[in-house]
Amino acid sequence: MPDSVLWLLARHDGYPAIANLRAEAHKRGIDSSRIVFAWSRPNAEYLGLYRHADLFLDTWPYNAHTTASDALWAGCPLLTLRGETFAGRVAASLLTAIGLPDLIADSVAACEEKRLR
Repeated sequence: MPDSVLWLLARHDGYPAIANLRAEAHKRGIDSSRIVFAWSRPNAEYLGLYRHADLFLDTWPYNAHTTASDALWAGCPLLTLRGETFAGRVAASLLTAIGLPDLIADSVAACEEKRLR
């Protein structure tokens, strides 16, 4: 999606991964300004950031755990791809528990379709 950004938590400005991610995006023809870093902040401010996100795309094969819970508590919808291990099924469990099973995909193709919809 052309207007989307990848939003990542960052711990400090000198983090080498930041430069590496920006360089890799540039190599692939992606504007590196579409990678946005949210610096550490007090918890209430951190949770408030989720109001600016349209969708939390879960990681795979290792799902978000606490971060997924934070997004859901803050009212940000979460889309996940159900994995085969405990670590890959956490977000699906959270979504099932709160009655949002439609945000769980069982294949990469289904996840992409749900993401675009």
